[in-house]
Amino acid sequence: GEGLNVGQVFLAFTHLTMPTSAENPMPDVGLVAGIQLFDASQTEVLKGLWGAFPGEEARGNYGGVNYAAKVIPDTPMSVHMAFLGDTAVVSMSADALMGIIDRFQGTAPEGSTLAEDADYKAMLAAAGGSISGGTTSFIRVGQMMGVAQQFIAMAAAESPDPGMAQILVGLFDSLGLDAVRVAGSTAAVGSDGLIHSTSVMSIDSSAPGLL
Repeated sequence: GEGLNVGQVFLAFTHLTMPTSAENPMPDVGLVAGIQLFDASQTEVLKGLWGAFPGEEARGNYGGVNYAAKVIPDTPMSVHMAFLGDTAVVSMSADALMGIIDRFQGTAPEGSTLAEDADYKAMLAAAGGSISGGTTSFIRVGQMMGVAQQFIAMAAAESPDPGMAQILVGLFDSLGLDAVRVAGSTAAVGSDGLIHSTSVMSIDSSAPGLL
C-alpha cells in the first residue's frame, strides 16, 4: 500500500515515574516518538495505522491541541497521539505528550527545551556541532543507570535467592556506569558515501568503578 513520506524523526525518553500506590501500579513511561510528514495527505495514512491499532479510543484536548489515546490491550498502559503542525507525535505518557505540546506552542518554562539544555549544547560543541541532514543522540547515562539500579534492587528484593540477587546488584554497581553524566553523538552520510560520526562522553573520573 501507500507508504509514508517522512522528514525528521525523533525518539525521546523523557522520564520514568515509579508507581506510588496500589491503585496506580504501573510506572509512567515518558517514551515519545515524532515523525515529520512532508506531504500533509500522509496524515491520513498514519491515522489509518492508528485506527488499526487495537483498543478503545478516547479523545481529549490540551492547550487547544486535539489528541487521541488508546489503552494497550491486556495492560493498564496507554498510548497517545497528536499532530503538531506537520509532525505526528506518539507517546506512552500523557504528561510527556503535554510537555511536547507546551514546547511546540512556546508555553513551556524557559530553559525546558533540549536545545536550551547546557549539557546538550556542551555535547554538540565538543562534537563539532550538529550536521544538516544527519542524526544527533543525547543520553543522560547517569540518570538512566539510576533508574536501572532501582529496578534491579526491586527485583533483588523479590528474588527467591537473595544471596545471588545481591551479588548481581553489587556487580552492576561496580561498573560505575552512573559516573557517566551524559553521552552523545552526531552522524551523517558524507559526500563519499560513508557515515561520519563523532561520539562524546562526560565522565566523573573521581567516581569508583571500572570506568
